[in-house]
Order: sequence, then structure tokens, then C-alpha cells
Amino acid sequence: MPGDPLLRPYYDHDTFNAGYSVIFKPGVGLIDTATNKPIIASFGQSLGNSLAGKGIGIHTHRPNGSTAAIASGGDKNYVYDLEFSEYFDFSNLSELLKNLFWNFFKNYCKVVVSQPLEIVRLVLQVGYFDFSQAPKPKEVKKHRRLAESLESSNNSLPELESSSEGEEEIDFFQSTRDVSSPKKSTSLSSSKTTSRPSKIQPISRHTVDIMTAIASKDGPFALFRGVNASFIHHTLAHTIEAWITGFLSPFLGIPDPFFLDLTHSTEPAKSLWLSVSACVLAGVVLMPLDLIKVRLMLTQFNRGVPQSESTSSSSSPSPSVHEETQPVVNTRSVRESFRNYPIKYLLHPPPTITLLTVLHQFSTTVFRKASPYILFIRYNVDAYSAPNWYTMANLILSIAELFIKLPMENLLRKEQVRFLLKPKSLEEDKYRVVTIDNPDEDLIVNFNSWDAAHANAESSGKLSYWQRFKILGLFNGWRVGVLNVIGFWGYNILRSSEVLTEEKL
Repeated sequence: MPGDPLLRPYYDHDTFNAGYSVIFKPGVGLIDTATNKPIIASFGQSLGNSLAGKGIGIHTHRPNGSTAAIASGGDKNYVYDLEFSEYFDFSNLSELLKNLFWNFFKNYCKVVVSQPLEIVRLVLQVGYFDFSQAPKPKEVKKHRRLAESLESSNNSLPELESSSEGEEEIDFFQSTRDVSSPKKSTSLSSSKTTSRPSKIQPISRHTVDIMTAIASKDGPFALFRGVNASFIHHTLAHTIEAWITGFLSPFLGIPDPFFLDLTHSTEPAKSLWLSVSACVLAGVVLMPLDLIKVRLMLTQFNRGVPQSESTSSSSSPSPSVHEETQPVVNTRSVRESFRNYPIKYLLHPPPTITLLTVLHQFSTTVFRKASPYILFIRYNVDAYSAPNWYTMANLILSIAELFIKLPMENLLRKEQVRFLLKPKSLEEDKYRVVTIDNPDEDLIVNFNSWDAAHANAESSGKLSYWQRFKILGLFNGWRVGVLNVIGFWGYNILRSSEVLTEEKL
């Protein structure tokens, strides 16, 4: 013990002076060596002198009418402590805007690069394909060659006809009965050219074949449907999650888990549940935007005007009735879709979609946040102590996370499309923001409902348990998910390699 005279008989804790201006005595506190009194006594005396003849409070009225902020240590400017001046400094403001713009640009580029894979995964999750009558790749090549030869032969026919017509005599007295024949041929040719299939027709379920089918049907820009909605959803999800964790973490007495791993947290359990709760709340808040994003990714570019509006405008030629018709809303716009979102479904969202959203967000966040902590506690593997092992373990855990959240994601997407295909009245959805009235023409793929797949499979015979499990399609799109995980894993390796080398130096 420090005060035991048997260990150090020359030392007396009360009279020993080591040259410090302040010493600590157990049970008393900090003692000023100059006055041999507690330091709190001098603070109290100076505070009393400073408050003599003055008001007490945050805003203290002085004799000249001005106000001042007073704290326990004297006059203190609380507004200055908030550092508002840094936000109005031009150099700091320009740097803040530059970093904000650069982060937005990087995130938008990441969403643009991953959007084709997201569309392919969504198509595989909600789409139904019948490849029993699909041609083989060799047959497709033969058909292409045959079509090219037919086109070349058709192009050579007008030249032969023009040469033969030049040699024949002109008949000035033609009958009127022959005039109708070219009109029929032109109408047939025009009907053949204008009739395009409304559904994509891939030759297999591979990623490249799905992307090729989408691009060949609607062009290469069709692979980027809903990219703005995906970027807004991604940005708002991270922003809301960061706000919630940053607001509640001081009340729980823990560091912000959004910016700090569980391995460095003082209370990992509280940090884990705060992260999970913030992610679930962000997902529930952004359910309308997620539904709009799914509709934009699965529908055609040129969605027609609802039939009620078109019929009312066509059947009433008078100008007074035209003024009463509602203006056409561009449902391909994220802003217009969110502005005209039905209030009923905004305040009372579908319970099945809400439950599946909560389960999907919960399964994703728990595994993503808890796996690095378990890896460090169980195997002592960290990004700084063993970077190579941590990198490989991070890839394996990311793939495992994909297979854990994929069944919930499949069920959620199918339930969202089922809700979009559900008939709704004009009172429920006036501008058809969350309604697909004509799925045969608007959807780019046949919906993989349980009833249709079950009926087609049951007609061939009795279903086994494995066939029933395959019909559910809980793991549809796993190849695309693995490609996406590997791509972002490589990007994170390239981004974090410079940071690790700087820390080693």
C-alpha cells in the first residue's frame, strides 16, 4: 500500500512534496499545494466573485442591457462552442462540398455498375421461364443464317423487278380491282414489323443470356432501368441508419456503431442491437421507395396512360370536359411517383411486405455486424493483425451472408410484384403508381407466381419435396449475387491496401 510505513518509512503522504502544483489525497480530492486547500474551494470563491451583482442563468442581463452565457467556470459562449463559424468559412465549406460531391459521384458509379446485375437478379427472382420449347444455341445460329440469307434475297428482288418493269410496256388502262392488293400486302408487312414480343425471351437462365435478352428487346439502356431510384434508396438507407445510430448512441453510452466495428466497442451487445434496429427502421421507412424501384426495374419504358383517363378524354370532345380531366403523370419519374404515392398505402403499408422487409433487414444486418466480431473473438483474426486471413474470411462470410438473406429477398420481391399486380380502384391508386394494370404488356417477364408454377408442374405428375422446393425459388439469382459480392470484394481490397500500408509505415 502507498501509505504503509513498513514499506517506505521515509514517505508521508500528507507532508511529502514532489514539486507538483496539485496533488491528490484519497477521500479529499485535488489539493492545491500553495494554499493546502481543496481546489474546489478556490473555484467556488472565484465563481462567487464573478457572479456578484449579476443574474444567474444562461442568458444573464448586464447593466448595459447585453446578455452573456455563464457557466460554472465563468463567462462562456455556448454558440462559439458549437463551431458554427467553421460551416460559414469559405475554405471549409468548399472542401465540404467537394468531398460531398465526390462521395455522391463514387456511390452513383457503384450503383450504375451494379445495376445490370441487380436487374438480372430481380428478373430471375420474380420471372418464370419455360425453356422446354426454347431452341438450342446451334439452332439459333442456323436460324440467324437463314434469316440473313432471306434478307439478302429480299433485297435483290426489287432490283430484278425494276429491271423487268423497265422492259415491259406501260398499260395506261389498268383496272381498279388490282389497286387493293398492294394495300393488303403493306398492311400485312407493317403488322409483322410492329408486332414485337412484350416479354424477354432468354435461351437460358445464365446471367449473360438474361442481359442479352433484355438489351436485344429494349436496347442497352434497358439494363439501367431504375438506376436513379436505386441510388436514392441506397443513399437514404445509409443516411437514415447513420442518423439513428448517431442520435441514440450517446443515450446508451456507446460509440457510434455505424462508424465503429463491434470489435472496438465497449459494449458489443448494445452496439449490435442498435445497428440492427437502425437498419430495420431505415428499411421500413423506405418501403415506398423500394416498391417504386422494383416497379421501374420490371416495367417497360413507355407505359401507357391508364384506360380510365384515355377513354374519358376520347369520349368527351368538348373543351369543358377536357379541362376537368386529370393531367397525365409520368410514372417513370421517381419524383412524380413519390409525390403521387397513395396516402392509404403510405400510412398503412401491406403487412406481408412490412414483415418480409423487417426479416430481410434483420438477417442482413445481424450477420454483417456480428461476423467480424465473432471472427476476432473466436479466432483472433483482425484486419490489422492478419490482413490476408481477414480478407479471405471476409469473402467467405460475404458469400455466406448472401445465401442467408437470399431466401428472404426472394420472398420479398415476389410479394412486392404480387402487390403491384393486385387490381386497385382509382380511389386507392389514382395515378397508378403502385399498380400494373396490364402485366401482359407492361411487365418484361412473366410473373413466377406459386399458382402458375404449381399448376404447370402438377400437370406432369406428382411433385416431390425437392421439386416443390425448387418451385419456391428461394435461391434464384445466387450466381448474380456471388458475382456482385466478388466484384465489390475486389474493389474493397484495392481501396484498403493503401490504408494498411500507410498504417504500417
